[in-house]
Amino acid sequence: MKSLFSFTLICTLCISLKAQSVKTSVLLSAGGGVSSGNTQMTWALGETFASTLDVSPQIKQGFVETIDITLSVSSRTWLSLPLLRIYPNPTPSILNISGINRKGDWSVRLFDLYGREVLTQRIHAFSSSQIKLDALSPGTYVLSLFSASETTKPIQVVKRN
Repeated sequence: MKSLFSFTLICTLCISLKAQSVKTSVLLSAGGGVSSGNTQMTWALGETFASTLDVSPQIKQGFVETIDITLSVSSRTWLSLPLLRIYPNPTPSILNISGINRKGDWSVRLFDLYGREVLTQRIHAFSSSQIKLDALSPGTYVLSLFSASETTKPIQVVKRN
């Protein structure tokens, strides 16, 4: 038992004396960024390598191609309109909107699933409005209500035949 303990102690000391610290680094070969409104995306394409902490770095593990993507989106507080009604949904042609109980100039914006704006229409607060969807193809759309300073949470709208 004493010899097993001695052997373990000697092995541990040898390993700790010979151990070296390895630092992982990244060599960037390309990068960039895009921003639009409150959304920003930056990217970097690089190669990672491990090096020792000597006077001159030595590449130990070779190069590995990696892609490092960082996407940051600012937080947004959506306006809650508890009386808001959008009906009928799904609809063949006309969408009724009521329950906007906030002052201001409001507009309806309708987007397809690719994020393209396909319809914009001004509506009046405190009254019912109708949005004609006759010119749109059947499918799923995303509707948002906008004022100068507020936006409602996007609502899925389905236009059918």
